Amino acid sequence: MEQTRFIELKNGMHLIRQKDLQLSANVDSKAINDESELNYSSSNYKKLKVEDLPIYRKWSCGDTISYYRGRLIEGRLICDKIHVGNNEINYTTLTLSSVMAGGNIESNETEFNNAICKLITYLEK
Repeated sequence: MEQTRFIELKNGMHLIRQKDLQLSANVDSKAINDESELNYSSSNYKKLKVEDLPIYRKWSCGDTISYYRGRLIEGRLICDKIHVGNNEINYTTLTLSSVMAGGNIESNETEFNNAICKLITYLEK
């Protein structure tokens, strides 16, 4: 490689590095100074008390519905999910933040128990 080509490439890399540093400084200054975009809100589950448990939620989208339950068992928080979809039903445990997600709506014990019956019926087939 010729010496002139090497110097051109080196200068090009230096320019790219300088532009990268300027862009990073720009982004950092906006993140620090622009507080209008930094909206922190406390999560719904942080407002939850032990007396509120068990809590029931559901999420529906078309023909699929997910039923959630948050409860205490022997001092431990257990979160259940029963997903009822087209020709399938499944059960899983998950975190409280999934139960309290913003897209979930209020439900009740009866709806969750009906979902349990559907799961048992599905398993018996």
